[in-house]
Amino acid sequence: MSYAPITDKEEHVARAIVEAAYTVHNAFGPGLLENVYEVCFCHELTKRGLSYRRQVVAPINFNRCIILSRRLLSSRPRCLGPAAPRQSATRPEIPRCRPGQ
Repeated sequence: MSYAPITDKEEHVARAIVEAAYTVHNAFGPGLLENVYEVCFCHELTKRGLSYRRQVVAPINFNRCIILSRRLLSSRPRCLGPAAPRQSATRPEIPRCRPGQ
């Protein structure tokens, strides 16, 4: 898959997102509830002047089914059974969004 170069604005947004995530992770480390990370991450995005929408419903094509998920990105799908660790390595198709969209 080839990717088009990103614009300076997209680079700025992507860098700010990564910095915000790193700031939250560096402050708390692993082990907190997802909601705590989300609230703090959103706070960091706001401090950086970025707008966002929380818990957006996004269609996901998984196992030949369209699933409406409230999580746009998830490394651990909640709907999987005991084989989840093995299956989570094969992520479902997610919408391809560029930074800042």
